This record gives sequence, C-alpha cells and structure tokens, in this order.
Amino acid sequence: MFKKVAVIFLVGSACFAKADTKEHPWLFFSKQDIGALQEKVTSDTWIAEAYCVLRENADYYMTVPTDPYPHTGEHNGKGTVGRALEKKTGVLAFTGYLTGDERYLKKAVDMIVAAAGQSDPDEHDVWLTHLQVADGARGYAVAYDWLYPYMNDQQRKMIREEIYKFGKVLYECGTCWGLPDPGVSSCNHNAVHFGALGLCALVLGDQPEWQARATQRIRDYFHYAMDSTGYFTEGHSYANYGLLGSLPYSCALLRAGGPDLVSEQPLLERMTDQFCWKVMPWGKDILCLNDNSDSLGNSAMLIYPITRYQQPEALWSWLQAVGEPGSGTYGMGWDGYQGDGMAVPYAILWADAELKPQPPSENGSALSHRFSSGRVFMRDSWGDSLGALASFTSGVDYHRGHNHQDENAFTFCAKGEDFAIDPGYTPKNTRSHNTMLVNGVGQIGASRGRVVEYKDIGDAVYVKGQAPEAYEWPEPLLGHFQRQILFGRAKQPYLLIVDDLQCEDDHEAAYTWLLHTDRNNQVSVSKDRKKVEITGACRGSICDVMVLAGDAVLSETDVEKETLMRRGKEYNCSRFYKELRAESKAVRFHQITLLIARDSDEPPAEVSCTGEGDSRTVKIVFSDFTDILTVSDEQIGFSRNGSE
Repeated sequence: MFKKVAVIFLVGSACFAKADTKEHPWLFFSKQDIGALQEKVTSDTWIAEAYCVLRENADYYMTVPTDPYPHTGEHNGKGTVGRALEKKTGVLAFTGYLTGDERYLKKAVDMIVAAAGQSDPDEHDVWLTHLQVADGARGYAVAYDWLYPYMNDQQRKMIREEIYKFGKVLYECGTCWGLPDPGVSSCNHNAVHFGALGLCALVLGDQPEWQARATQRIRDYFHYAMDSTGYFTEGHSYANYGLLGSLPYSCALLRAGGPDLVSEQPLLERMTDQFCWKVMPWGKDILCLNDNSDSLGNSAMLIYPITRYQQPEALWSWLQAVGEPGSGTYGMGWDGYQGDGMAVPYAILWADAELKPQPPSENGSALSHRFSSGRVFMRDSWGDSLGALASFTSGVDYHRGHNHQDENAFTFCAKGEDFAIDPGYTPKNTRSHNTMLVNGVGQIGASRGRVVEYKDIGDAVYVKGQAPEAYEWPEPLLGHFQRQILFGRAKQPYLLIVDDLQCEDDHEAAYTWLLHTDRNNQVSVSKDRKKVEITGACRGSICDVMVLAGDAVLSETDVEKETLMRRGKEYNCSRFYKELRAESKAVRFHQITLLIARDSDEPPAEVSCTGEGDSRTVKIVFSDFTDILTVSDEQIGFSRNGSE
C-alpha cells in the first residue's frame, strides 16, 4: 500500500537502545535518557500536544484515593482493573520524570503499594481471569521499574513479591491460552498473557523458564496474528490490545540484550496498513469491521512501527484519528476512561520528533488495497473530509472468537456521511450486516468467504467475492453466493452491487438483501419501492439506493421492535442502525443494486438499466461524463465515455 523506506534502527534512542545497566529505570529508558525525553516534549510537534494530554490526566490521577485504592469505579469496571492500574501509575510516574516533580512519583508509589496490599491474583472477585491478571502483572512490572528509586526497601520487596505472585499464576495457568496452537497463538489473549509474563521475568531476573516461554509465545503471536499482507484479522481494537501485550515486552527484551522479536517477523513493518485504510475520510472515526468500535482506543503501540520503519503516512493517519485533527487523545482514551491501559507514555517514548506526518496523496499512494485474508478498501482521495470510502469483506479470521458473520458484506461512506455501515462490536449476527439472509437464516459463527478477483482500473475498483460455505444448515444447503461490486470514483461516488444466490436443491428459497445505515440518518422509500433516499445526519448529503434489476422491493425494517443477543445481553436493534431490506422468493436470486451519493443541492445523475437475465448494461450519466457498466455473471465491465 504505502511506499516503504529503508528500515532505520535507532540504536542510540531511548526506545531501541540496548540497556547498559540494570539501574532502575531500565526497561524502556534510563536516567540518562530523561533529558532527551524532556527536550522531545518541548518540540514544536504533536509530541508536545500529547504531553499536554499526559499532564492533564496525571493531574486528575493525583486525586485518586489510595486508602483504599479503588480497583473499579466510574471510569473502569472489573474487566479492566489491571489496565486501569497500569495506566494511572504509569502516567503518574512518567509525568514525574518529565516534569521533575516528585509529587507525581510519590503518588504513583502510594497507589501501587495500596493496590498490592489489597488483593492478590488468586482473588478472583478482583482479578477475574487470566487477562486481568496479565494486565495487572504488566502494570506492576513497569511500576516497579519506574518507581524503584522512589520506593523504600520494604515497598520494593512488597511489589517484587507481588510481581512473582502474578507471574507464577501466568506461568502455571491451565487456560487454553497457554497452548502452542496457531489458532490460539493468533489471539490477543496470547500476546497479553505472555507479554506480561515476560516483563515479570525481566524485572525479577531469576525466572529463565518464564522468559523462554514468553519469548516463544510472543514469536508465535507475531507469526500467526497477521495474514500474508500484515493484516491483524482480529481487527484494529484487538490488534491494539495484543500489541499492548507484546510490543513493550519485545522492546524491553531487546534492551536487555535479548533477541529482536520484531525484526524476526518482516510483516510487522506493514502492521500499520490496516489502521491507515480504516481511518474515515473526516478523521477521528475508524471503520468498524468485526469486534471493533469506531475508535482506535489505546493506539500508542502504533508509534513503535511508525518510528522504527519511518512511516510518515502512517503517522499522518494516526494523527487523523487520535491527534488534534481527530479525537485529541493520542491514544489516551476518552471521557476519563481508564480501562484501556497505558498509552501516551509509550507514544512519547517511541516518537521521533524529526518524523513529519505526510498525507498519502503527496506520495502518490494507491487509493485501494486488498489484504490477503479477504478485505478490500477503496477510496477516491486521501485528506478530503468529504471523500468516499468503501469496503468489502469476504475471507477468514485466524482467530474465530472475534469473527462476525459478515462474509460478502460492504460499507459505503461519502460526502461526509455514513450511508452503509458495519454496526460495530455488539451486533455480531448476519442480520446486522450488509449481506444476505437465506430462508431467514444467517451465516455460521466461523463463517468464511473469499475474494476471487480484485482490480483497480483508476476510475473504478472491481471486486468479486464468493461465500456459499458461510451458510450451513440441514436443508437446503446454499450452493452459490457470489457478490460483485464496482466502486466508481466520480463527483457522485457510487457502489454497484450484483448478487447471485441459489440453493443446491434448486428449489425456491426466501432471500433477504440487507443494508444498514446510521441510526440518525433519515430514510424515505419511494412508492414503487425500487428506490430509497437516505439523508445523512451530519451534512444532509443524500445517498440514492436503487434496485435496477430483480423482482425484490425495498422496505425499511421497524427495528424498534427487533432485538439481538450478545454475550447474554439483549439489545434493541435501533440502538445500532436503521435497516433496509429487499426480499424475494425465487429459485435463483439475482439482483443489481446501486448506491450513489450526492450533495443535497446537487441533482441526481441519470441512471438506466437495460438488457435481460444475466446480461445488463447500467448507464450513469453525470454532468461531465458517462459511465457504462456491463454486467454479467462473470464480471462487471467498466468504461467512462467509451474508454475501458
């Protein structure tokens, strides 16, 4: 996707240098590095802005009580007790070093000592599962290293004993996450669990078995979590959590004289690609796919590869999401949330003040990209807040735990509006995605599909996906599900969707075509029910949805009366989306649908569809040119004013 430059390994930096002493702190930086870090946060760059966020949060954490210390509260629940502890003590300690104000460091000491005195890792009412134990272990290990000079002997002994208790639980844990299976290894649980164990081993210095196991499991995570093009198939949220577990250990291990786990896996150079492609045109928001929200959350880990591989375009994309153009959190979280783990200190540690963000457009970067696991992203520009972004997914997730039933699904945003959405983390079922139901039944939990063709021809992008195996039930068995899409780059960007489905027994079935739009958008269905006008909630831009071929008619579902279940909880569908559907009973379902976006004061393009059966010609007449799309069951041909 993005142009790459030679790897620059910052041998003398606070981030990547090998530690020449075990005088604390040493895991990620030493006392000798503090002056350079202080200079970095006063530079005229985004790093200074991130430092302001760090200070603001540190000042708030100074008010957190320590007698007793609240493991949970308004800003984090039981599932994030370790991450909250890590975040608060880490932010306080790092701020103390950067400011020279020991009040922050002493507050962090009081907090970590109070937490250690209140509970141990075998107390499951506090530390629910191995994940909470791992988060806590990571927090205690880093706090011990950073706060060592400011603790007395008794406090050091207490925290060291606590680290041993947490590490012992992780090492002896009988959960499946300790097994060397590729499916397990690809999951964020593996990275979080063993990255924490590795930090415990490094800090204690006398647990070689812990360190050996941690090192191998992190190797396995880096090897199995990504597809052959660097895409973490769990998606951006869980990839960031997995990296929070794995990258700090990898960096500390290297400083301690151990192997460079990152360099062993060359694909990690491309780990930032999916995050770049998912940034929405208007910044801040991230495209949801699978168990992910529309936020990057704790994304500070991305600064490591951005700096290590000198990626100015990835830095630009990161800042669009979490910098001043975006949320302004720099990975810290939002609205006081504390359950996402330590972020900004790592971002500052690993940042390069000399690396300047650069929009991909300035380098002539591509406008579409296919990841080998079955995701395609298509844009018409970089840096235009009113630009278009479409996606298509039909593939495989290496760890099925966060797989949504969404094969052959699409999304489409343009003109500053979300017109066809993936509804995010909670709605996991097929019914909540822009794909198909057959006889009212959706896809199986471990659904799979495949992208069989992809080509970018400049003015348009063509993708073909097939996913009959995503559906499974006794009778009938879906024999064919092919979806072709063509994304047109134009003043009125569009998405043409061609669907073809048929069951193996060749009997009639009920097919339901689905489209989900932002719940705040307005939907208007035409009298003949062949067209829907979606009016966006942000700018009032319009997306016309038209059934050009096929006997199905469009309607809006009354989602106020519909619910879905996720992890034992029932949710009303209207919380997540509005829904359009086109329903048809047929032996073979064949439908051509067009989504085309325009400004509210802009007249719609002229659209016509001629031909019969599988052979159709769609003509889209704009004010300055005409697109001709020739549709067959094999492909969608494209020409603009007669040019192929």
